[in-house]
Order: sequence, then C-alpha cells, then structure tokens
Amino acid sequence: ELKSNHHPISVSEHANLISVKAADIEYQFDQYKGTIQQIRKDGEPWLNQSTDFNIWRAPLDNDSLMKAHWLAAGCDRATRPWVVYDYRLTEQGSAVEITFKLGLVAVSKARILTLNVVYRIEQNGLLHINIHAEKQPHLPFLPRFGLRFFLNQGFNQVQYVGYGP
Repeated sequence: ELKSNHHPISVSEHANLISVKAADIEYQFDQYKGTIQQIRKDGEPWLNQSTDFNIWRAPLDNDSLMKAHWLAAGCDRATRPWVVYDYRLTEQGSAVEITFKLGLVAVSKARILTLNVVYRIEQNGLLHINIHAEKQPHLPFLPRFGLRFFLNQGFNQVQYVGYGP
C-alpha cells in the first residue's frame, strides 16, 4: 500500500485479477488477457465487459487491393483473448504501473502484433495507458488499431463535436 498526503493506493492479486484501488476508483486487470476487466467508481461498475484490443474493420471500397492481404494475414480471425507472454507490477512512488507484453495471433498464422502495454494508476485515480505495438515486417499495414471500452448505458449521453458527419 502506497501512502501520501492524498490517497493511498492499494494493490491486490486474486486468481487471475490484479485490483488497484486509488481514491474512489478501482481498476481490475486480467492477468491472462492484459486488459481492463472492470472499472468501478464509488463501487459502481462502468464496463459491461472487459476492454478489448481491436484491429479489424470491414474493408471499404477503396480497400479492395488490401483486403486480400488482410485476410491472408488473418486480421479478421485474430484470437481473443490475446496471448500474454509476461506481466510486471511496479510501485513507483505515487503511482502503480502494470506492464503487459502480449501478442495477437490468428489460428495457423504468424503473430500479427506484439504489444507492450503500460497501465499507470496515479494516487488520485487517474489512469494513463501507453501502448507500443510492433507489427511483423512481412505483414501489410493494419486495417485499424484500437482499444475498445464497453461502457454501461449511463454513459450514452455523448455529443460528438469533431469533424465529419
């Protein structure tokens, strides 16, 4: 347990979950998947399901030349969950870092991506996520890369103010 003038950070491990509590927020990480299993604020869950790394999207008309390469690489059949090779839990002064090294593979294909994901939780409950991804050199560029958060219905009141339709 880390202590400061602000909030203590507590870390516990049980079965395949790492739980980090800071301020009024709790983060649960899945050791086998390298993803966030649940986020709770004041005890209320925020996620409908665990987060998920995502590389596939339906090809557009102007993707016709790349579609065959993406399918051959197995981008549309990448396994879930990701394969976790290693993880490390580090307490650094006023924060906790959980680092996962994971891979994305498709059945009977070479590994598509190797990821180094660092989740940093500050004493005030703030979460920073740093993802470094390395694609195998012989594979085409990815259709997409993202980290999906499946939020509860309470978060459906959003207004988009960016470019586009």
